[in-house]
Amino acid sequence: TGKLEVTAVFSDDFFINDDLFEEFFEAYPFATMIDGKSATLKGGIAKEELKSIYQSKITLDEHETVVAAVKWGANSGLINMRIDRFLINEMYKDVIKAMRKVFGDGDLTHLPTDRGLDDHLVL
Repeated sequence: TGKLEVTAVFSDDFFINDDLFEEFFEAYPFATMIDGKSATLKGGIAKEELKSIYQSKITLDEHETVVAAVKWGANSGLINMRIDRFLINEMYKDVIKAMRKVFGDGDLTHLPTDRGLDDHLVL
């Protein structure tokens, strides 16, 4: 009475699973240069805790756009903070806004993410 059973099909349709989290984690840059020194961006937090943050912040519908934003943002020099801070502070939204300024309001998931911001600027 009053219990809700979450099936695997329901879960797959509505929640970020381990494979999707791994896709985000692998897309995020390992390190960046800050003041001429290499800074690690994936340290300082347990991966399981990070997965929990990702699952609480990113919906299944947002996942592909966030991964595309991470790839493009990394190549554009827009990602320069630890991965947990990127999620907690919702910095992915700023990268998505930057992408929209360059590419417009359409689907951002099928854009070339291997080129950075400078490659898309029109002078």
